[in-house]
Amino acid sequence: MLALVAIGWVLAQSRVPPARLDRMNLALSSPAVTLNSEDALLDSIQKSGFKSVGLSGEAGELTKLLERFRQRQLSVRFRLEPEEASVLRGSNPDWVFPEFNCPTDPEKMAEFWRLLADARMELPTHTFIVGLADGSLPTQDSRPRGEANLVHGFRFASPERLTAPVEEKSVFSKLPFPSSPKLVAGLLPDATDAEKLEIVQYGRERWDAEKIRLQVAQVDAWRKRNRVPVVCLGFSGDLGANRTARLAYVRAVREAMVGFSIPWTVDVGTKGRFIKDWSPDSDLLVALGLR
Repeated sequence: MLALVAIGWVLAQSRVPPARLDRMNLALSSPAVTLNSEDALLDSIQKSGFKSVGLSGEAGELTKLLERFRQRQLSVRFRLEPEEASVLRGSNPDWVFPEFNCPTDPEKMAEFWRLLADARMELPTHTFIVGLADGSLPTQDSRPRGEANLVHGFRFASPERLTAPVEEKSVFSKLPFPSSPKLVAGLLPDATDAEKLEIVQYGRERWDAEKIRLQVAQVDAWRKRNRVPVVCLGFSGDLGANRTARLAYVRAVREAMVGFSIPWTVDVGTKGRFIKDWSPDSDLLVALGLR
């Protein structure tokens, strides 16, 4: 009897249409991309090879606005609170994926899942994406929810010293990738004492494509152990001052996600050429495997 219950739990977890998981892949996220973005920007995103975008914002004439993305074969990951789920009523569940942030506080988490059950009543056929509010990766001790049509999301921010937002003139914007004590040594003369400590530590950690792959492998192992689908809700595509290093990082993360068949999202921020004049950064697209 227990075995049958366990089998039923696993089957419930895995019931996400493959086509929907595929439409979550090759995704772009930026605060500059909104429901009301100009057609030229949406056209550029579609022509660049992206298949999905992450959005949030006021509802308005939501169904009509979302149709603009659908016309360009772009699925939408729409971030909202469980109490707001009704705004997506009438949207196409094969192309619109509600995304919810689950609080990390255990007491608040219980209330979140109660509200999400109410949201499911509003959107019975949509695939929900749920990630922890801090974006953290699944850990060996974490357990997924036993629900159908639910995808677990995470954000990939390792190494944090490289991916944390910084000013363009900051010494941290020049960090190399891969990293080693030798490769970071040239940054030390221009750094403060506090910055030197972080730079030296980053060099000692020796970040490279293999270390990135091993971190993503942990997510893959968690997914396989629990037999649940996962999606990367974002990794940094900010090229900063050291384009060569950042492009190498983007390539490493993308290749790791592809290697483990995890749908991915790149965060391009608001400063890049892609957003400013709707002209795709060809180097970034190459690193993302879109060229």
